[in-house]
Amino acid sequence: MTSKQEKIRVSDSPFDFGQFYFSYAIYHYNDVNKWVHIFGIPSIAFSLLGMLHHTEGFGSFLLADQPIRIDIGLLLFAVLLPIYTIVDFVTGLASTAFFIAQIFLRLHIFGWVAQFVGHGIFEKRAPALLDNLLLIFVAPFFFIFEVLNIFLGYKEKEVKEWNKVVAREIKQFRENKSKKQ
Repeated sequence: MTSKQEKIRVSDSPFDFGQFYFSYAIYHYNDVNKWVHIFGIPSIAFSLLGMLHHTEGFGSFLLADQPIRIDIGLLLFAVLLPIYTIVDFVTGLASTAFFIAQIFLRLHIFGWVAQFVGHGIFEKRAPALLDNLLLIFVAPFFFIFEVLNIFLGYKEKEVKEWNKVVAREIKQFRENKSKKQ
Protein backbone atom coordinates (compact mmCIF):
# COMPACT_ATOMS: atom_id res chain seq x y z
CA MET A 1 0.00 0.00 0.00
CA THR A 2 1.43 3.37 -0.97
CA SER A 3 1.26 6.31 1.36
CA LYS A 4 -0.27 9.48 0.06
CA GLN A 5 1.99 12.54 0.34
CA GLU A 6 0.83 15.39 2.51
CA LYS A 7 -0.58 18.27 0.47
CA ILE A 8 1.59 21.29 1.16
CA ARG A 9 -0.41 24.45 1.85
CA VAL A 10 0.01 27.88 3.41
CA SER A 11 -3.56 27.98 4.72
CA ASP A 12 -6.66 25.82 4.70
CA SER A 13 -8.80 28.72 3.52
CA PRO A 14 -9.04 29.12 -0.27
CA PHE A 15 -9.78 32.82 0.28
CA ASP A 16 -6.62 33.49 2.30
CA PHE A 17 -4.27 35.72 0.30
CA GLY A 18 -1.29 33.63 1.37
CA GLN A 19 -2.91 30.48 -0.03
CA PHE A 20 -3.97 32.39 -3.14
CA TYR A 21 -0.36 33.54 -3.62
CA PHE A 22 0.97 30.02 -2.92
CA SER A 23 -1.30 28.51 -5.59
CA TYR A 24 0.13 31.01 -8.07
CA ALA A 25 3.76 31.01 -6.94
CA ILE A 26 4.35 27.26 -7.18
CA TYR A 27 4.02 27.74 -10.95
CA HIS A 28 5.87 31.06 -11.09
CA TYR A 29 9.00 30.72 -8.92
CA ASN A 30 11.66 31.15 -11.60
CA ASP A 31 12.72 34.80 -12.01
CA VAL A 32 12.93 34.64 -15.82
CA ASN A 33 9.46 33.10 -15.99
CA LYS A 34 8.15 35.89 -13.74
CA TRP A 35 9.49 38.49 -16.21
CA VAL A 36 8.04 36.55 -19.13
CA HIS A 37 4.67 36.76 -17.39
CA ILE A 38 5.08 40.46 -16.59
CA PHE A 39 5.18 41.09 -20.34
CA GLY A 40 2.99 38.22 -21.54
CA ILE A 41 -0.03 38.55 -19.25
CA PRO A 42 -0.85 42.14 -20.22
CA SER A 43 -0.50 41.14 -23.88
CA ILE A 44 -3.02 38.36 -23.40
CA ALA A 45 -5.43 40.34 -21.21
CA PHE A 46 -5.55 43.52 -23.28
CA SER A 47 -5.56 41.75 -26.63
CA LEU A 48 -8.46 39.58 -25.45
CA LEU A 49 -10.40 42.72 -24.55
CA GLY A 50 -9.57 44.17 -27.96
CA MET A 51 -10.68 41.05 -29.80
CA LEU A 52 -13.88 40.81 -27.74
CA HIS A 53 -14.63 44.41 -28.67
CA HIS A 54 -15.10 43.18 -32.23
CA THR A 55 -17.93 40.82 -31.26
CA GLU A 56 -21.63 41.49 -31.73
CA GLY A 57 -22.76 44.34 -29.49
CA PHE A 58 -25.73 44.42 -27.13
CA GLY A 59 -26.54 48.09 -27.60
CA SER A 60 -24.85 51.34 -26.71
CA PHE A 61 -24.99 54.36 -24.43
CA LEU A 62 -23.65 57.91 -24.58
CA LEU A 63 -20.72 59.02 -22.44
CA ALA A 64 -19.64 62.64 -22.88
CA ASP A 65 -21.68 62.72 -26.12
CA GLN A 66 -19.71 59.74 -27.48
CA PRO A 67 -21.46 56.43 -28.21
CA ILE A 68 -20.05 53.53 -26.19
CA ARG A 69 -20.91 50.14 -27.64
CA ILE A 70 -21.83 47.45 -25.11
CA ASP A 71 -20.20 44.14 -26.07
CA ILE A 72 -18.61 41.13 -24.39
CA GLY A 73 -15.23 42.87 -24.18
CA LEU A 74 -16.71 45.90 -22.46
CA LEU A 75 -18.68 43.73 -20.03
CA LEU A 76 -15.59 41.66 -19.19
CA PHE A 77 -13.57 44.83 -18.72
CA ALA A 78 -16.28 46.31 -16.48
CA VAL A 79 -16.23 43.18 -14.31
CA LEU A 80 -12.44 42.90 -14.12
CA LEU A 81 -11.79 46.63 -13.70
CA PRO A 82 -12.64 46.89 -10.00
CA ILE A 83 -11.12 43.49 -9.27
CA TYR A 84 -7.69 44.30 -10.67
CA THR A 85 -7.80 48.08 -10.21
CA ILE A 86 -6.98 48.70 -13.83
CA VAL A 87 -8.38 52.11 -14.60
CA ASP A 88 -7.75 52.55 -18.28
CA PHE A 89 -5.82 51.26 -21.27
CA VAL A 90 -5.30 53.83 -23.98
CA THR A 91 -4.35 52.79 -27.44
CA GLY A 92 -3.83 54.88 -30.52
CA LEU A 93 -2.70 52.06 -32.77
CA ALA A 94 -4.68 52.27 -35.95
CA SER A 95 -7.39 53.86 -38.01
CA THR A 96 -9.22 50.71 -39.09
CA ALA A 97 -10.83 47.87 -37.18
CA PHE A 98 -9.04 45.34 -39.39
CA PHE A 99 -5.61 46.73 -38.50
CA ILE A 100 -6.47 46.87 -34.80
CA ALA A 101 -7.75 43.27 -34.89
CA GLN A 102 -4.45 42.14 -36.47
CA ILE A 103 -2.44 43.90 -33.77
CA PHE A 104 -4.57 42.39 -31.00
CA LEU A 105 -4.29 38.93 -32.54
CA ARG A 106 -0.48 39.22 -32.79
CA LEU A 107 -0.25 40.48 -29.20
CA HIS A 108 -2.47 37.62 -28.05
CA ILE A 109 -0.38 34.99 -29.86
CA PHE A 110 2.87 36.55 -28.56
CA GLY A 111 1.53 36.55 -25.01
CA TRP A 112 0.54 32.86 -25.12
CA VAL A 113 3.79 31.76 -26.78
CA ALA A 114 5.76 33.72 -24.16
CA GLN A 115 3.83 32.01 -21.34
CA PHE A 116 4.54 28.51 -22.64
CA VAL A 117 8.22 29.32 -23.33
CA GLY A 118 8.55 30.70 -19.80
CA HIS A 119 7.03 27.58 -18.30
CA GLY A 120 8.72 25.06 -20.60
CA ILE A 121 12.25 26.46 -20.60
CA PHE A 122 12.59 28.37 -17.33
CA GLU A 123 9.99 27.05 -14.88
CA LYS A 124 10.20 23.49 -16.28
CA ARG A 125 6.60 22.98 -15.20
CA ALA A 126 3.33 23.03 -17.08
CA PRO A 127 1.26 26.21 -16.68
CA ALA A 128 -1.21 26.29 -13.80
CA LEU A 129 -4.11 26.54 -16.25
CA LEU A 130 -3.55 22.90 -17.21
CA ASP A 131 -4.48 21.95 -13.62
CA ASN A 132 -7.28 24.50 -13.30
CA LEU A 133 -8.46 26.46 -16.33
CA LEU A 134 -10.11 29.08 -14.09
CA LEU A 135 -6.63 30.27 -13.04
CA ILE A 136 -6.38 32.19 -16.33
CA PHE A 137 -8.76 34.71 -14.79
CA VAL A 138 -6.41 35.51 -11.90
CA ALA A 139 -3.31 35.92 -14.08
CA PRO A 140 -3.82 39.70 -14.56
CA PHE A 141 -4.28 40.06 -10.78
CA PHE A 142 -0.98 38.29 -10.13
CA PHE A 143 0.79 40.25 -12.87
CA ILE A 144 -0.09 43.43 -10.98
CA PHE A 145 0.83 41.83 -7.65
CA GLU A 146 4.26 40.76 -9.03
CA VAL A 147 4.95 44.30 -10.25
CA LEU A 148 3.91 45.79 -6.88
CA ASN A 149 6.02 43.23 -5.03
CA ILE A 150 9.13 43.50 -7.23
CA PHE A 151 9.20 47.28 -7.64
CA LEU A 152 7.51 48.54 -4.47
CA GLY A 153 8.21 45.74 -2.01
CA TYR A 154 4.48 45.22 -1.49
CA LYS A 155 3.87 42.32 0.96
CA GLU A 156 7.61 41.58 0.88
CA LYS A 157 7.65 39.95 4.33
CA GLU A 158 4.66 37.75 3.54
CA VAL A 159 6.08 36.71 0.16
CA LYS A 160 9.35 35.61 1.82
CA GLU A 161 7.39 33.42 4.23
CA TRP A 162 5.07 32.05 1.54
CA ASN A 163 8.04 31.32 -0.73
CA LYS A 164 9.47 28.98 1.91
CA VAL A 165 6.35 26.83 1.52
CA VAL A 166 6.42 27.30 -2.26
CA ALA A 167 10.02 26.02 -2.35
CA ARG A 168 8.94 22.88 -0.43
CA GLU A 169 6.13 22.20 -2.90
CA ILE A 170 8.41 22.73 -5.90
CA LYS A 171 11.00 20.38 -4.39
CA GLN A 172 8.28 17.75 -3.83
CA PHE A 173 7.00 18.25 -7.41
CA ARG A 174 10.49 17.83 -8.91
CA GLU A 175 11.22 14.75 -6.79
CA ASN A 176 7.95 13.16 -7.89
CA LYS A 177 8.67 14.09 -11.52
CA SER A 178 12.16 12.54 -11.39
CA LYS A 179 10.72 9.33 -9.86
CA LYS A 180 8.34 9.00 -12.82
CA GLN A 181 11.16 9.25 -15.37
